[in-house]
Amino acid sequence: MNMALLTTPRLHLRPLDAGDRALHRSLYTDPVVMREIASPLTASASDRAFDAVLARVGGDAPRYHYWVVEIRAAGGEAIGIIALHRHDDGAEIGVMLDARHHRSGIAREAFEVLVPYALDNLDLSFIDAERADDGHARAIDGLLLPLGFRAQAAPTSGRRRWRRDRTAGRAAVGSSPRED
Repeated sequence: MNMALLTTPRLHLRPLDAGDRALHRSLYTDPVVMREIASPLTASASDRAFDAVLARVGGDAPRYHYWVVEIRAAGGEAIGIIALHRHDDGAEIGVMLDARHHRSGIAREAFEVLVPYALDNLDLSFIDAERADDGHARAIDGLLLPLGFRAQAAPTSGRRRWRRDRTAGRAAVGSSPRED
């Protein structure tokens, strides 16, 4: 299955490819970016992880989808990666952005186009997001709840989970996806 190039007024979301190794490394080795996720990786560990990502994407029905977030006005500067990992009839979503673009509205703008696209075109019944139940998780409420995600019971103590069902409809999302 070919993944679509999605656009918003400020962004291009394009499928990750082999040329994105430096972006992956810059995100996964940056202590500021990784602060709310996990310990930063070394460059060699990041490269091994990137090779594993490339091995998982592709084929007719991939379980893993990765988009690179690019700023259109900056000549396509790559600033982040969004991952969608399928499980059963749903998927889990996550985003990593260069620290310069935290709290800029870019994650919301990207999710506004990607979530409806994924629900409509990837045969998903729902999309989940999950993380530790901490101060950052409470900030994620501000990103996900306006997009139709609802808080769910987390499978383990100390975690927080959100879900957007296909049946939530487009009304919760600010715009329809555009494919270029």
